[in-house]
Amino acid sequence: MELPEETDVEKIVKTEAILDAISGLVTVIDQNLWEAINSVPLDSGLYTDETWFNLMAALDLPEDTDEEKVVKIESVLNAISGLVTLIDQNLWEAINSVPLDSGLYTDESWFNLVVALDLPEGTDEDKVVKTESILNAISELVTLIDQNLMDAKNNVPWDSGVYTEESWFNLLAALNLPEETDGEKVAKAEAIWVAISNLIERESMNPEMVLAALNDFDPEGSEEPIEFLTSYSYILGIDFYAVDDEYEEFYPFAEWLAYNLFYLRPEEGFSSIDEFKETFDILLQEMIGYVEGLLPDVKELSYTTTNTSIILTWDNEEGYEDIRVFVNGEEYYINGGSTITIGLDAGNVYEIYVEFRYSGYDWPQAVTETIIVEL
Repeated sequence: MELPEETDVEKIVKTEAILDAISGLVTVIDQNLWEAINSVPLDSGLYTDETWFNLMAALDLPEDTDEEKVVKIESVLNAISGLVTLIDQNLWEAINSVPLDSGLYTDESWFNLVVALDLPEGTDEDKVVKTESILNAISELVTLIDQNLMDAKNNVPWDSGVYTEESWFNLLAALNLPEETDGEKVAKAEAIWVAISNLIERESMNPEMVLAALNDFDPEGSEEPIEFLTSYSYILGIDFYAVDDEYEEFYPFAEWLAYNLFYLRPEEGFSSIDEFKETFDILLQEMIGYVEGLLPDVKELSYTTTNTSIILTWDNEEGYEDIRVFVNGEEYYINGGSTITIGLDAGNVYEIYVEFRYSGYDWPQAVTETIIVEL
């Protein structure tokens, strides 16, 4: 609505209003510049350094004339549209790190990469998941060269005793070849495959000949029974050292088992390897029962301490004569009894247990639980 101007007062008011309106006029150019500047994102940390630098450079352009303002508006809007988030940059870098030749890799590992590349990327969360999936799939790509070398190694027989020393030595030499470069890997895989194909079985590994050797073996001869039987473990299907591992404190019993197999050998000899195995199973169960009967009882260990010593007490109703106290690995021996006082240094932690033996026994008939004591 136009202001009246009939009186001098009205004219003065109208003059001031016109001047105020003129001073408040905003050009379209200024409005566009204001909107461009106010559309700048607030968090620079979300974007790559390069694209944010371009935006800062646009914001620093002069704006004194209308021509400068137009240039600045266009520069700011272009820089905003060119901003690249770190999430987008990471995804772009992951995609661009994908190898170009799928034929170099195993089908399975390449398929996993293709699945990762097909993941959605509509939201920032989608992009983060996709980036991680692509990078993981790339790191887990397996080349055909590596797969061939892995297959060759996995096909190496486990029992060297089946083969002649020379043919087995050739296989070991192939396994010791370097594998740093693709060329070395190809050569190594080929050498392993050739060595495997050229392995020669010992004639003595023929089951009939093994049976004859079992029946001819003299347990009182120069070769230990356990060593003799171990050399035929592949055919016999028995690993005496695995038997021993179950009770590693009682190695002599594994030797006893091997030794007595030949004293249970029928006068006319074993009729088959199966008969030998049946005899082994019988003896094994006897040995396990005997050894389990020898496993030590567990006794309670009591103690009191002073600033510089510990007094240990235990029950010795059985009358053990050989008592060995272990303090942080150091052994204290006493001949019978049910207590011992040991000087210790204050401020240290000690691990203590006691073993009990009857005189002349190599293994303990009883032990205490281990206690931890701090003076």
